[in-house]
Formats: sequence, C-alpha cells, structure tokens
Amino acid sequence: NQGCTVRQVSKPERKPRGVGSAAMVAEDPAPGSSALQKGFALLEHLIAADRALTLAELVAGMDMPKATVHRLLITLEAAQLLKRDLSGKRYVPSDRLTRFSLRAVVFAARMSPILANLERLVAEIGESVNLGVLAGSSVAYVQRVECNWPLRTHLSAGSRVPLHCTATGKLFLALMPVARAPADP
Repeated sequence: NQGCTVRQVSKPERKPRGVGSAAMVAEDPAPGSSALQKGFALLEHLIAADRALTLAELVAGMDMPKATVHRLLITLEAAQLLKRDLSGKRYVPSDRLTRFSLRAVVFAARMSPILANLERLVAEIGESVNLGVLAGSSVAYVQRVECNWPLRTHLSAGSRVPLHCTATGKLFLALMPVARAPADP
C-alpha cells in the first residue's frame, strides 16, 4: 500500500464480425461465458445454417475470435459432436449429435401431454399408434403406444426403421420430393 494505486481497465466491446439472416444467427453467448455455452452457441449456429459451414463462415457468423471458434471446433470434433464433410473443409453435425438430439426429443415427448393423447387414441381405435419423425432414410419413433393385441410388433421410442418398412415411412416417401428421396430404400 505504499503509494500504489490500482486501476480497473474494462475490455473494449467487440463488434459483430458477420451479418447473417435472422434464421441463421444463433443467440451469441454473453461475454465471459463458459466454453460450454460458446460450444452450444456454435452448434446452434451451424444447425440453424441448414448446411455445412467452413471455419471462415462460422467466424463471420459468430461474435468470437477465430482462435476461439477453431478451438471449439477441434473440441466438438474430438467429442464426436461435429464432423467434417467429404471435402474436409466444412463442418456438419455428427451421427452422435443426431442420436443425442433424437433421445432428447423422445425424453421430451415422454414428459409432454403427447403420451396421454396417444394413449387416448389407442383406447378409442384399438390399434397401436406411433409418432415418428424423418431421420435420414429411416423413421425414428419419438413416441409409441401399443394396443393389447396378442400379436404385435414391439418397437420402443427411439427405434429407427427404414422408410420402406413402415406405414409412416411410406407416407413420408409418398409426400417427399423426388430429389430428397433416398436412392436405396
């Protein structure tokens, strides 16, 4: 304390680095946020883009330094939450992230009023009822309530079945644009 003074220096605010459409811009993490928050913001931004993005495109769309984005990409790739596309230059969500997301949807469906509605529908029509989503070339069952018939197919929520093997999948195929239909069902 002998003649020393302490000054607090504030960090200058950084300006956003890129301009993107409202649909592509994920919520930026707050300054000083954790690496986990930044990683989730990066994943949200990539998924909102609806296409593979390069490091430069991610840096332009995020309010983070290039070194931070690069470090996050390496970490997310090592955790198998992201992978590179065939060119090796663009990043896409990995199969692990897709499975994790589907499990989160299944969990949310179990906790929602959807299950009660499906059970009511099964009681009313006497048949099994499925709630499924398109997952690549498969139907992923988000929720399923089976009837009490002695012969039935048992599939649990989270199961995946090729599109051509289920009525739900055939419905997806019938309504899908030809360009999106899988080559080998």
